[in-house]
Amino acid sequence: MRSITKHIAVPAGLLLCSAAAACASTLVSFQVDLTAQAATFNPTNSDRVQLRGSLSELGSWGVGPWLTNNAAGSSPYLFTTTLSFAEANATQVQYKYVIIPYGDTNLADWSHGEGNIPGSGNRLFQLAGGAQNLPLDYFSNQSTLTPPGAPVTFQIDMTAQVNAGNFKWTTGDSVEVRGASGGLGSWGSNVALTNDATASNPNLFSGTFILSEVSGYTEFYKFVMVTTSTTWEGLSGLDVEPGGNRFFSLDYSGVTLAPVYFNDIAPAPLEDVDVTFSVDMSAQILQGGFDPSQDTAGLAGSFQGWNSTGNPLTNNPYASNTNIYSTVIHFHDFSTALESYKFVYYGGTHSGTVWESPTSTGGGNRSFNLGTNATLALPVVFFNDVDVVDLLKADTWVTFSVNMTNAVGTDSTAFDPATSTVWLNGVFGTWWSWSSNPAQWQMTNNPAGSEVYSLDVLFPAGSSLVVTYKYGLNGSDNEAAQNKNHIRYIRSVGHYAMPLDTFGAQTVESSFGNLTATLSPDGKVLVSWLGRPGVRLQTQSYLGSVDWFEHAETDGLSSTNWTASGKDLYFRLVKH
Repeated sequence: MRSITKHIAVPAGLLLCSAAAACASTLVSFQVDLTAQAATFNPTNSDRVQLRGSLSELGSWGVGPWLTNNAAGSSPYLFTTTLSFAEANATQVQYKYVIIPYGDTNLADWSHGEGNIPGSGNRLFQLAGGAQNLPLDYFSNQSTLTPPGAPVTFQIDMTAQVNAGNFKWTTGDSVEVRGASGGLGSWGSNVALTNDATASNPNLFSGTFILSEVSGYTEFYKFVMVTTSTTWEGLSGLDVEPGGNRFFSLDYSGVTLAPVYFNDIAPAPLEDVDVTFSVDMSAQILQGGFDPSQDTAGLAGSFQGWNSTGNPLTNNPYASNTNIYSTVIHFHDFSTALESYKFVYYGGTHSGTVWESPTSTGGGNRSFNLGTNATLALPVVFFNDVDVVDLLKADTWVTFSVNMTNAVGTDSTAFDPATSTVWLNGVFGTWWSWSSNPAQWQMTNNPAGSEVYSLDVLFPAGSSLVVTYKYGLNGSDNEAAQNKNHIRYIRSVGHYAMPLDTFGAQTVESSFGNLTATLSPDGKVLVSWLGRPGVRLQTQSYLGSVDWFEHAETDGLSSTNWTASGKDLYFRLVKH
């Protein structure tokens, strides 16, 4: 049984508080040079340049302010403007430049590949109050002044991985650097580093590559270990950006990056740990997805090359819960090593392997640190994090809706209500392949003429209450980065309308909670919470008591009234 407790003494006073952000007017000057576009951009023929960005002053990614040039001056391709921003200091502003050819505002040529936000190419700065003069930009970072390129030296120490047996350069394993720059393969392969087998540290690999972006450009990269499989660094912390990439600022004089360890793991003593993995398949059995007589539960992870059939799990037929499947894996690795994994099942009538998409990780991998103990038993988890009480008890129609106003995809596609289409994808069985565009998942304009799109989906009894999903503009996976999904709960049966989503704002709801109690003038206590099927309210009058009275009638509700008695009364929510 899981519970969230809120202590409420009735009657009670009401405390109000507020906070306000300090705001200031900021004058920001923008300047962009389009000399490199002279072959296709002609300012004397009334081709124009526009700013578009994340704030209303920049059109909220719609039609934004125009920049102007001095056609008779020495730099006719230099366009400038100064704008006043009313938002609070430190507000982050994303923006791009757009070429509008003469006579056709629909043929917008967005700048690309120039920013410091991975996956979007948007430029970024923070409001600082007063006057700000942004550095000179080049449209799409193309400058006739750009030199042939700047040499950048990358260095990676693989000693820890060699000691752990994960990397064997003596038998052909290699390490690469991959990044967003074309000089680094545009996140492709074959940007290999080399070592000196006779050096004092033969495990130090390095390479020098020419990167041609403008000086000051933020370069993003990672190291990749190529053995029998390909292993990308999995990084977090202050030295990496939110996407987990390393980064540095390019300098035309050249850059030599200091040596780092793969995954930032320094050589250290190796640990031998037996780890127990366990998964409860009760919900899958009840749904009919997993048949114990035919199917095999399995474990896949970074420690075995994500081989989905390499580590089968078994259950104990004499246990109180025969639906728990387990296995023990021996690890010989560093105590700080981050091990990633997922549960799977296969066999029977399944044409392939069924991979879980845990809600606790947003659909991504589960992970743990190895530690130093000889044994480690990971907590039992539910496949997909779905418990039996997380299943619908009746067929339910669910309405999904999304506001597309000023929406821009991660591929810089701007929503156009006249021509764009909106699609829904998610864990409603399995994700459909993006751009295949099955007709039943296209959303419709509702109400007609608005920029809100909706779709009704039937969830049969036994479906999960938790729903992981994502929208796509024109059928592409362009709402947010990979594994950045909406996660919401079906909170009533029969028919339920999900709250209105905003394209690009990935909402992750709590399963239940937000318990509050408010005393009203008529002597009633309004108790409200984030409810859903399987969650009930409990009360007791003495906090030290072990006995709670359960109100079964509150299952699936989100509020109720109590008569204030002048005595203490305590509330909590339970899921079971």
